[in-house]
Amino acid sequence: MATYALADGNNSAISDDDGIHANGIFTVPAAWNGRKVRMQFQTLSEIPGATLYLTLLNGSSYDGAAAQYAEDVNSPDRINAVSAPVVVSAGDQFAVSGTLGASPLSWRQVEVFAAGLQGALVSRSASGFGIGTVATAVEWNNETYDTGGYHDNGVNPSRLTVPAGSSGLVRLSVGLEVDAGGQLYAELRKNGAYVSGLCFRADVQATALTAVSPPVAVTAGDFFEVYANTSAASNLLADSNCWFAIEELPSDLKHAIGLVTSNQAIPSGTTYTGGINMDAEVADTGGWFNAGDDHFTVPAGISKIRFGFSAQMNQSLGSMYASMGKNGATASNIGAGFAQHAATSDGIDYMHGWSGILDVVPGDVFYPIAATNAGGTSIASPSFWWVEEYRAPDDIPVVLEPGAGVLALTGYTPLVSGADTARNRVTIFIY
Repeated sequence: MATYALADGNNSAISDDDGIHANGIFTVPAAWNGRKVRMQFQTLSEIPGATLYLTLLNGSSYDGAAAQYAEDVNSPDRINAVSAPVVVSAGDQFAVSGTLGASPLSWRQVEVFAAGLQGALVSRSASGFGIGTVATAVEWNNETYDTGGYHDNGVNPSRLTVPAGSSGLVRLSVGLEVDAGGQLYAELRKNGAYVSGLCFRADVQATALTAVSPPVAVTAGDFFEVYANTSAASNLLADSNCWFAIEELPSDLKHAIGLVTSNQAIPSGTTYTGGINMDAEVADTGGWFNAGDDHFTVPAGISKIRFGFSAQMNQSLGSMYASMGKNGATASNIGAGFAQHAATSDGIDYMHGWSGILDVVPGDVFYPIAATNAGGTSIASPSFWWVEEYRAPDDIPVVLEPGAGVLALTGYTPLVSGADTARNRVTIFIY
């Protein structure tokens, strides 16, 4: 059974082995019933204006939905947004509100998680939590779910705290929405401090945003908070677009994070350029790169990856765009599933994105890229890019179909290739 489905802005399936997607709608199959599912999307609709894009479940918003505004009311939209993992039932339908644009560069994706996913999704039960020009830790007083004891509504309600017995690797994501305009800013902090290369920064010249972290190494007792501020006094809304989530990842997930520690110039022009050196190696499990490299190389044994970035422009002139290139190509190679995001001249300084699930072969090269129309500007420290393997949950049931004297397995993908055949065994029970 498939574990994800990806389609482009033309509603063409990029990866959809089981027919989950049709005409912009993803229908939850029976094998996903009762599990957690995430939706994410990107639009390159080129529609100027402050347009809100929103993930929908059965035609409505839902706790943990991704809501993201256009980055600049005067510039083309380049929006990348991600929802929290949420529990679904067979037959549920995911979609995105707004026009993504009939382009292969726009895309939408859903993915399912293993049945035993550990994590938490928290929100606010009432509006009125005020934020202003000083960054404030957001307090959460409602738990949609908490499998593992990550949150306490009464004690340190701003925190998601890693419990004993954790795998040692987690991901954080957030959605914020406020009741007033101006600029909205969010920052992830670990143990009370911003940590370069692990914690995202995001902003928008509107009232809603989402952001997601790379895999973050943790120990029991580590805690995470979201600090938020606005350019004018605002209140967080108690709605489905305002939330904070944590999910546990496999302890041996192969990934790498490269940190830019000094400003690096980007020449003026609309064509993406590479050569952005990642001066520091924040993480590298699997041998993806060395400190100082301007690229990651897919290691042996990996067939699917995703990438992300949290980048900053160093001036408030013009616009800047960030993404990743592949195998020597830049804009010409960016297609369905590739993440892009923009910073703009009206005070939006941060670019953040997370790709869909991409097919790769060992030796493929991915590298940070950026473009600007500002007459030349810089990628600022502490920008960072990351890559991670996609590892499908190993407990999705397969379907047995009768054939001419045989029972054919559909939806089965070996967990590993090569000599480790023990992990590829399938047990069939016939009643």
